[in-house]
Amino acid sequence: MPGQHIPVHSLKDINKIGIEIRHLEAIKDVDEDIYGPHRDDHYLFFFQQEGFSQIMVDFKEITGIGEWLFFILPGQVHQVLTTHNCKGWFLAVAAEYINETYRTVFEEQLIGQQPITPDREIAAHLNQSFSLLEGICKQAIDLKFQSQITRSSIDTTIGFFAAAYLTIENGQQQQELRPTIITRQFRQLLHQNFSAIKSPAAYASLLNISPAYLNEAVKQNTGFAVSYWIHQEITLEAKRLLYYTSNTVKEIANALGYTDHAYFSRLFSKVVGQSPIQFRKDYHE
Repeated sequence: MPGQHIPVHSLKDINKIGIEIRHLEAIKDVDEDIYGPHRDDHYLFFFQQEGFSQIMVDFKEITGIGEWLFFILPGQVHQVLTTHNCKGWFLAVAAEYINETYRTVFEEQLIGQQPITPDREIAAHLNQSFSLLEGICKQAIDLKFQSQITRSSIDTTIGFFAAAYLTIENGQQQQELRPTIITRQFRQLLHQNFSAIKSPAAYASLLNISPAYLNEAVKQNTGFAVSYWIHQEITLEAKRLLYYTSNTVKEIANALGYTDHAYFSRLFSKVVGQSPIQFRKDYHE
């Protein structure tokens, strides 16, 4: 039986401009995502102002009650589990629209990917910026500098999201110390290269620092060594493929850069606490 693939949804299938915005007003209750588990090639931002919702993202159930913010990164497997009386805003944005500074906040934040409640001032700014962006996107006639205006409005909206997350992450004004910067850079490199590069020393080389210093910096900021995060990234993708496709363990091992599938199985078992086959069986029961 040929291996199945996790569906990947592209913004290009919806429109050519790389952005979709929706104002959710008393959205109809749903008990199941009509799209099922899938990935997107773009960022998703949610600003729920009222209601109740549950989303599954990479095997984590995210629950939002009342006012909250959340985002989903490109490539994360997700689906809506349920919603009830939801009001708010939804924004899908192509990666090229995301300011690099903001992207770092979302992709490399050290607190983990969690929903947050924005303070009243940021919530008010977000509502205004979403409304402005929606109006610009619905503009029936071409304006002079419309492309630049649209990009600026996107930048403002995403900026408030990033500011809200930094406020929660820091608790106070953050000092970007050298170990923190190194940790963020490592996490970004890992996210982009985990299937090809698996050696802590190789990541240290890419960052032009010693393996010992990289390990010290990452452990200082996260509590875990470099090898831990490499294994976590690999096994997370393996879990996605085991659950959402029918690919064999050998095929999954090859996709993740392992020519020795027996070694991959041992690594998975050590990190996850059960074999790939048992993981698939348990999650499909």
